[in-house]
Amino acid sequence: LLSKMSSTTEHRRKGKPDDPTTKKLRNELTRLGDRIKELNQKANEHKRSIRMREEAERRCEKLMAEIAEDKKRRASLQKKLKETSIEMRAEKKAAHQKALKMMKDTQKLKIEMSKIKMAAEKQATVLKRKIDQQAAKDKARRDLENKR
Repeated sequence: LLSKMSSTTEHRRKGKPDDPTTKKLRNELTRLGDRIKELNQKANEHKRSIRMREEAERRCEKLMAEIAEDKKRRASLQKKLKETSIEMRAEKKAAHQKALKMMKDTQKLKIEMSKIKMAAEKQATVLKRKIDQQAAKDKARRDLENKR
């Protein structure tokens, strides 16, 4: 190529612009210039592609960090929900047991009340009978006194 270029410069000096070698070299220069432009465009496109890729990787890393943070938050909320659920179940169980105890105590009180009422009725009956017996004795004594 250099030998051809040097020969073309000699031809130019001689003044033969339409020489086939000169034409060939010019075509080669044009082709190489086009090739350089094409390669520069590809290099620029490659640089742009690399920048876009790096930007996409940064966005991806940011999104991955957000996802990790969201997962942590979700795990924390699930743990809190589970703890709350356990507490609620325990409270519900305690309330149920308390209600059962209160019902049992109420039943015991009703039974005791019933026993007390029955004892009171029995005592009232016994008292009435004694009063009636005493009244009958008093009447009999008065009647006996009146007859005398």
